[in-house]
Amino acid sequence: MKKSRILTLVIAFVLIVSSFTAYAGEGADDAGKTVTVGTMMANTSMDHMATPGGIAFELVFEGLYDVDPDTNEIVPRIAAEMPEQVDDVTYRIKLKENVTFSDGTPLTAEDILYSYRRMGSDNCKEKATYSIFDFDNCVAEDDHTVVLKTFEPNGNVMNAISALADIVSKDFYETVSDADLWDKTCGTGPYIIEENVSGSHYKLTLREDYWDKDAMPDVQTFIIKSYTEMSTMYTDFANGTIDLIMGLNESNTNHLLEGEVANATVMTVPTFAVDYLILPEDVEVLQDVRVREAIAIAIDWADVVDNAYGSLGSVATSMLPSNSPYYKNEGAFEYDPDRAIELLAEAGFENGLELNVLSTSDTSAIRIHETIQAYLAGVGITMNFQTQETSALMPSIAMGGASDMFVLMCMSAPSVGTPSQVFLHANDDSPLVTCQINDPEYNVLWDNFGSALTEEAKKDAAYALQDWHKENIRYIPIGEKNYAYAYNNVKIAKATLTCEANAELRFIKLN
Repeated sequence: MKKSRILTLVIAFVLIVSSFTAYAGEGADDAGKTVTVGTMMANTSMDHMATPGGIAFELVFEGLYDVDPDTNEIVPRIAAEMPEQVDDVTYRIKLKENVTFSDGTPLTAEDILYSYRRMGSDNCKEKATYSIFDFDNCVAEDDHTVVLKTFEPNGNVMNAISALADIVSKDFYETVSDADLWDKTCGTGPYIIEENVSGSHYKLTLREDYWDKDAMPDVQTFIIKSYTEMSTMYTDFANGTIDLIMGLNESNTNHLLEGEVANATVMTVPTFAVDYLILPEDVEVLQDVRVREAIAIAIDWADVVDNAYGSLGSVATSMLPSNSPYYKNEGAFEYDPDRAIELLAEAGFENGLELNVLSTSDTSAIRIHETIQAYLAGVGITMNFQTQETSALMPSIAMGGASDMFVLMCMSAPSVGTPSQVFLHANDDSPLVTCQINDPEYNVLWDNFGSALTEEAKKDAAYALQDWHKENIRYIPIGEKNYAYAYNNVKIAKATLTCEANAELRFIKLN
């Protein structure tokens, strides 16, 4: 018995030591440098033609320019320096000479042209962004110099070559099949994709031969897990199954801020997104600006935002988000139901009016509509709203005439804070007819903004557009929603993210 007990103790001791050694080894080599990320976004094909971007794209691909997540400044990435502007439509860009793709081949100027032409082709979802370039006159002067030309002076060039402009290998993409681009890639970024399991996860590993040794990421392996339920993802974060949780809702954000999960650092950051109530031009009862103003002041917008987003929301005070360099504080419309009733009477609607509205089935959208509905009822406006899935609703909005008003929700936003995407909803070329503004004055202002080449001119043009919106009340800014995420601060020292779709995971610093 004594020998048996001693043997049992020895075995137990060996198992404990072995377990500790294995854990210590994993912490130093594998597990300690593996970060598991949870997201509610579904993993998609790694093909830029099929999707405008995804969480894994920032790890695999790079653009000419990058956006510093701490400062939002555009900085060179695979470009050696900022562009030389030869004239109003010509940009000469020098490339770094040591950049290589994940298959070991060197980056050349031809790869830049191939990537942009591919993004500008008819079957690419980002065609509109790259249609500004006159590709027939864009050339590779040598292996490390590319010259880009636009059709006309355009102030959005830096956005086009910084935001979603990931560079791919011409040789690789000309030989690989479209189907293979689900999980086969060739970018200059620091990671290669090992697995892309539909509905489950991505797995990416650090390239040992990554060209930029000074910017070598800390994380060896990323596992990006896709969830369909926030509650499941939150539970996995709480029990340590995932190290970083993205896109938190208000409830879970508050629980984490209250210390519900140990060793959790919670971050809330402003996005470049604003929700709007669109008052379409083609709706007869909305032709009178007095009716539009009555709607704007009949609603307590702080209450709308609180009901939709709670602590993650703030009332919008302009068409542009408050963290945009082009933002002008126009002030929110002040709640004044008595004056709203007077304006409706002046416009001939002393007995009220009725509006039929379509809404997405998103929870926040429903809360926004319910709150607006209640306030409008208080001044004699009956708002009937029906919900539809986004896939069914957006074609109706694109065609126009289906909804007397429309809440345009801009919950996901690019990491480049350009107002161009916001104003694109409103100009007379907008793909969403319900959101189009055909007023000639407005579109002159839009053209001025689009052609402005200096920061001063661009800001002046953006201010003029915001002034127009405040005066004409075709778009009523509702609110801005903060983006929330959290990470395990035992493993992760710092994670600076500005949005989810193009999450800057490569900048994560480990303890």
